[in-house]
Amino acid sequence: MIGATLTFLVFGLCCVGAIIRPWIGVIALYGFAIMDPGWNWRWSLDRAFPFQLYLALCLFAGWIVCGLPGLKRVVQNKTGLSFLWFFIFMGWVSHGQSLDPETSSYYLYTVFKIALVTTLAVALIDTPKKLWILLVVAVVTQGYNAMQINLQYFEDGFSAYSRSGWASGTKGDNNGYTIFTIPVLAMSISIALTNLGPKLRLFSLAIAALQIHQILLLESRGGMLAVCLLFALVAFFAEKTRSNIIGIVAIGVVAIVLAGPPVVREFSSIFAEAGERDNSANSRFKLWKAGAQITIENPIVGVGPWCGELLVPDYYEGPIVSTSQRKALHNILFEISTGFGIPATLAYFAFFWIPLRSSLGLVLRRREEDPWLNAASLAICVGMPAFFLASMFSSGAMLETGYLLAVLGYAVKNILHQPADSPQLSESCAEERQVYHAAS
Repeated sequence: MIGATLTFLVFGLCCVGAIIRPWIGVIALYGFAIMDPGWNWRWSLDRAFPFQLYLALCLFAGWIVCGLPGLKRVVQNKTGLSFLWFFIFMGWVSHGQSLDPETSSYYLYTVFKIALVTTLAVALIDTPKKLWILLVVAVVTQGYNAMQINLQYFEDGFSAYSRSGWASGTKGDNNGYTIFTIPVLAMSISIALTNLGPKLRLFSLAIAALQIHQILLLESRGGMLAVCLLFALVAFFAEKTRSNIIGIVAIGVVAIVLAGPPVVREFSSIFAEAGERDNSANSRFKLWKAGAQITIENPIVGVGPWCGELLVPDYYEGPIVSTSQRKALHNILFEISTGFGIPATLAYFAFFWIPLRSSLGLVLRRREEDPWLNAASLAICVGMPAFFLASMFSSGAMLETGYLLAVLGYAVKNILHQPADSPQLSESCAEERQVYHAAS
């Protein structure tokens, strides 16, 4: 009952905070979405209790009461947000001729909610203080989940979360929750490699170790491959200070030591020859080929959000093993292109490309700047490519943490666009703002 009591206490405070300070509601929404208290305390909470719905209502009420703050920042980021909402609009158009309107409605409603929160986050996260609170909340909440998955493994001797229906409650199977974790892992590592004080860096490093072991326990091959890319990008983008090099080596050693024989075998199967691949690996290529063909035949509006799966059996080469008439495409590109059409797909990826491009500029210049801006930018540069690589093996389009990475990028842009005399900017941040505008 302690977990349930604390959950409702924090929930109540967050609802009040969202009305008084809408940015608190944004951070609370991400925190509750990541931790999923209905799953963590399912024995004492109603799993169907709509925490996020009530937080969203309080957030919108507070945003209106406070006079719609942040509209100027929405205008400043109109290009990226226009791509996001064009994607939603095309989903609505596609829904009108969907092969399965009920399924399309669920998918469209999910991404619509995420788009609303994303837009408000872009409007309201505009200071280094709000940015670091958002980063810490995301890392701590997902770190708690990673700790629980690790504890279950060490107590029982096996990972129940790698089995269907256990991985994360509402976040899908082991593949889905691995994808969900990767953006937050990027945040943990980025904080650990940024000059933010030894205690916070060690704390973030410990959480990153839990997250890495969690990903290994879930045995998602696409997720493991994405983590390898994340490490390669960290080694390239992170500042080559002595403490950072030690941190990168420490994380790498932890990953190698924690990877047991079953994990190594599972990961090694990615690189098996065509005749040695298992059915799951072989089916991926056939699924993607089917997705490409469905997209080519329905290029403008697709066949309805999340409905390309219905046509896979008709395009799949060879016998297909499925307990239903659907077969997941296991690929974010084809999941969107078959459901929404090619124009919406381009808009979707453009929304993410804009903050990634601006963050690459900041990280590559390696300027002395507010450390939280540096941590956020590094997280985007290493986390977003890894997130999409993992999503090429099992889609993460309905998972909040991928969008959260984009929010960090737009938030950094918001901060750097503030006037030079803004009292909310540190001197280093104001200096970086001037460099940012000069480069733009």
